[in-house]
Amino acid sequence: MGASDLVRTYNEMTQSQVEKIWRNDWEDAGHEDGFGSYSGSIATMRGKPIFHDRRFPTKREAYEFCLDKHEKWSAPIACSFYIPREPTKGDLARIKKAEEKVAAASASLSTALRKAREAFFQQKSKNVGCKGCKSSLNREKLNEMRLNPLKCPLCKTDLLTATTRAKLAALQTKLENARAAEAAARIIAPSKKIGWCVGGWAAS
Repeated sequence: MGASDLVRTYNEMTQSQVEKIWRNDWEDAGHEDGFGSYSGSIATMRGKPIFHDRRFPTKREAYEFCLDKHEKWSAPIACSFYIPREPTKGDLARIKKAEEKVAAASASLSTALRKAREAFFQQKSKNVGCKGCKSSLNREKLNEMRLNPLKCPLCKTDLLTATTRAKLAALQTKLENARAAEAAARIIAPSKKIGWCVGGWAAS
């Protein structure tokens, strides 16, 4: 026989309220699907909820906690979490500003890459020497190959100058930092209101 995860969510309730509504839900499930040990409903979870007031920052963490602690046919696990809140105007403004910084950093890097390639292929010398394998490479042939990034097709050594590579690396770092800042800006602090995940594994 198997088991399926069944976890109910109850928002802004005290433990006594959660216990009461869980009991009602448990009885409804039993009358609908039966009170057998393999009904596949929450009626297979016996006894009152075992409360763990952990107040996780996300519902997902509370949900997973219930499943981790629960065993089939035992009393359901109840775990608390902070209910998310709607973003404020300040939150939205912060996110928008972070998005704009990502867009600007991405545009700067794209422009620098394009200019670096143009400068490379506009050199007067027809050939370029690879510092890795010492090969002499024809710029026109390299252009036709549309290499991206611009590296030696024989040994993969970067063909751009050290100065150009350093500039591009700095812009890449700036873009990565902007993306990290955007991800942080999207994290909305939860409310102080408490919700509960209740349940576990339903035998079936």
